[in-house]
Amino acid sequence: MTTATVTYSIKSDRTFLKEVRDKVRSFLSDISDEVERNRIVLAIDEALSNIIIHGYEKNNLFGDITIAMQREKNMVVITLTDTAPPFNPLEYYRTLTNNTDTYKESGRGIKTYLTIMSATYRRNNDGTNQLTLFKEIN
Repeated sequence: MTTATVTYSIKSDRTFLKEVRDKVRSFLSDISDEVERNRIVLAIDEALSNIIIHGYEKNNLFGDITIAMQREKNMVVITLTDTAPPFNPLEYYRTLTNNTDTYKESGRGIKTYLTIMSATYRRNNDGTNQLTLFKEIN
C-alpha cells in the first residue's frame, strides 16, 4: 500500500462520533481482518469520546477536534488534536493504575484504547493537545 493521509475536523459534540467511526472504518477498509479493523475503530471512538466529554463538556467549552489518519505499509497512525485544557491521558492512566480505588471509577476508556493501540501525547506550543494512536497491522 502506498502512503495515504486523510485529515478533517469536527466540532466537540458527541453527535459527530458516528461520523468519525464511519470515516475511520472506511479509511481502514483494506484491512482484511474485520475484528482488527473494528478494534481500531473502537480505540479511536474511546479516545475521541474522552476528549469531547472530559476535555470540552466537563469544562463547559466548545471547540474543534482535528483527526489526521495516516497509512503507510503496515502502520496505522491516527492523531487527534484539540484545543481543550491540557490533559495527558497517558500520565493520568499511570496515576490511576497506582491507585486501585480511583481506578475502579475512572480510566476504562483510556485502558481500552491503550490495550488496542500504542499512544503518545504532547502539548503543542500553540496550546493544543495532540494524542497519537498507532498500530502495526498485517
